Amino acid sequence: MVALATLAIEQVFGVETSMTVYRKHLYELAGFKAIVGEDVATKLARNEVLAEDLTFNIPWINVRLRGHAPFGPLENLRPTGAGRDGSVVFMQFQSDDGNLQFRFGLDFANERLEFDMFRDIAMQDSGTADGALAVIECKRFLNEYFGNGQLEIYDAETGALLSRKDAYLPVNMMFNHKAAEAELEHWRQVVEERRQAA
Repeated sequence: MVALATLAIEQVFGVETSMTVYRKHLYELAGFKAIVGEDVATKLARNEVLAEDLTFNIPWINVRLRGHAPFGPLENLRPTGAGRDGSVVFMQFQSDDGNLQFRFGLDFANERLEFDMFRDIAMQDSGTADGALAVIECKRFLNEYFGNGQLEIYDAETGALLSRKDAYLPVNMMFNHKAAEAELEHWRQVVEERRQAA
């Protein structure tokens, strides 16, 4: 009876259950919809043409994983470009020194944040000890994300949560812990060698 009453309340009165709200993933784009406005978000979802002179104030962002301390190179990323493919708006960000590039897509039609860890993040080694430390942090981020990490994107100035994804679930892939730790250890040695050479 409780299940039937819940169904009736949702279908007749339009009061959605928490599971229905969760299935819609509205939290994934909530902050960015606030930035572009509900009218523009609706037009993007319908793949409609937008005014040519339309501009938005895209904030600098912090990219984090839920429950983890911040990863240095992924803090204070500035917007460097945007593009559109139908209902998806792609946004490009980079670190102040230009060594880290981060990209994601905002799929307004499906209310989803698109991020591919194998395609949408790139880190360059600057050749310094600090550069090697940044590579370590970037690799740690990817390792933790692969291990069911939950991506979160924050406004770097206000600290407001702009977007988040559910836990990453690798499909037909396994994480090689020994190889990942060996790679991190290699970079730690690089840090020490560079510090001694400086």
